[in-house]
Amino acid sequence: MLRFVLPIMSLYWGQVAMGDSFDDAKEVASYLGITEADGISPACSNCHNMQDRETLLRWSYRTADIYYDCLNPQVDRTPIERISCLGNGDENLATSDLALYSLAIHTDEIKNLFLDAYPNDGLERYDSLRQRSSMPLGATPTEQEILNKIIAWASYGMPHLDELINPYNGPTQCENQVSAELKTHINRMAFLGWGARNMENGIPMFACNSSNSIDCFKQQRNGQNIFPTPQDLGIEMDLKGTTYVLHQFPESTDFWIRSSADGRFVAYGGNPSMIVDLRSKFTSPGNDRLIEIDAYYDPGFFPDNSAFIFQGQSTGICQQSLIEDLSTEKISFTEEQCSFGDAVETPLYQAVGSSLDSENYLAVTGTFTSDSGNYYGPRDGPFTPNYSPQTKVALHPYIFDGQNWQKQTPSEIQTPWEIDWNVSPSNQVLVSRVVASQEGKSRHIGYRLYRSKRSQDESGFSYTLSEQGMFCTPGQKGKFSFDERFFVTYDYIQPQQWQELGFGSETDPKFLELLEERSSRLYLVDLLNEQSVALNTPKAFQRLIFPHFRSDGWIYFMFDNPIDGKRYLMANDYAIRQGLL
Repeated sequence: MLRFVLPIMSLYWGQVAMGDSFDDAKEVASYLGITEADGISPACSNCHNMQDRETLLRWSYRTADIYYDCLNPQVDRTPIERISCLGNGDENLATSDLALYSLAIHTDEIKNLFLDAYPNDGLERYDSLRQRSSMPLGATPTEQEILNKIIAWASYGMPHLDELINPYNGPTQCENQVSAELKTHINRMAFLGWGARNMENGIPMFACNSSNSIDCFKQQRNGQNIFPTPQDLGIEMDLKGTTYVLHQFPESTDFWIRSSADGRFVAYGGNPSMIVDLRSKFTSPGNDRLIEIDAYYDPGFFPDNSAFIFQGQSTGICQQSLIEDLSTEKISFTEEQCSFGDAVETPLYQAVGSSLDSENYLAVTGTFTSDSGNYYGPRDGPFTPNYSPQTKVALHPYIFDGQNWQKQTPSEIQTPWEIDWNVSPSNQVLVSRVVASQEGKSRHIGYRLYRSKRSQDESGFSYTLSEQGMFCTPGQKGKFSFDERFFVTYDYIQPQQWQELGFGSETDPKFLELLEERSSRLYLVDLLNEQSVALNTPKAFQRLIFPHFRSDGWIYFMFDNPIDGKRYLMANDYAIRQGLL
């Protein structure tokens, strides 16, 4: 019996017939990567956890909204109105808006919709969307027949989904503990790690006039601070330590920000993606040097201040000297200082490090839960962490020959229920987020620490991991300090935190305001002393996100106010002050 017969889109794709049997659902699930089948290359599981029911149902609901509303021929809309509907009311579409329709961006039907909506620049707009959001990223587009079945199954609520997902049998609790072995390593890194190494190599830290790391960002011009405090701009923040405002971002950026080891360059994804040269605050005030990057998101800088990485249609790695050259205005990854494509192809959401001899650069990847920095919807939205018994971490070594990078065979290690991997600057410590199922929902319960060990033979490098403990701090994807003692992360306010934050009940209007506005906190973890502290008291309409360290211990982060649309790069010295104790 046929359960549904649906037109895949309103733009004439004929009719799609889909049976209601478990086998029919299993076939479609294999195309997405929910289940495995011989000879099928899944469209989504290389980047997303396809065992997370909440994520899949969210995709299903959004796909159905698009199918039955945005692209329904019986709903009277102009082409521009259809595109705005696809973007949840915004003509500037994001991948997260499109759900499983991101698999359909390559089709002529979507292309023609843009041509009809925008006669003058429709092709340019469409090409921009296709390059940024077409999935699977960098892979062969999904065949029409398969695409029809995927959209039909998702639009009808993903029948038999619960039967297709593996039952939960993962961790249930977290216990704070850091091994003696890891603490010994941390003590060594105080003198031998990349923070000390960069100081020995004479790498100057941006906006510092002395060797005292606290004494930075105090320059003035005509009696005015070049780098104001938040209070100078009328921003009332309750944040430990001293904080300075370094730069104002555009209203919309995509996913995380990262900075170079010396703190001079800050990169962000967007349309377009950019690298900001903060030195222009001194050399050309009011005329920031912005270097456009032909990439989409996931920037990273190597800890020796030598190179940076970006993700786009493929992975690109370039020598940092390219952006230090003041004549560089735009980077296409065809420059002689860059390697691109198959030579360095790396999965998304990578973290990078370098061995202390700079002979082995490393990217670490795994299952992830992404944060675009632009989500203002329900609090149980895309920040619900993925989890799966099938998750694994991959360690991707690169060799640099003085001109080009070349990836080596990665080491893949099964790490069930762990996501959002990061690596310390020296490549020697890894951390993951541990996810548990609580009350039928996936929840972050803490972080797990590992030491990595590298070996080499005629076939190349390989890695093994040894567990070194856990810490039970809230958080998203975080970053290590360059001395590897500290870990900084952020998290959005959660419903169970009302007592911790001093509210009388979970229905207190002021607490609900924090929840609904996705307010956030920064967390600093001292791995040596096994202590964790929230750096700020959360306030409505204040999001402190994407924190990371530069070499001397300053924490850079993005401050986002969704009311006025202003986003700032800020720097905070609290970790430096703690390290001096």
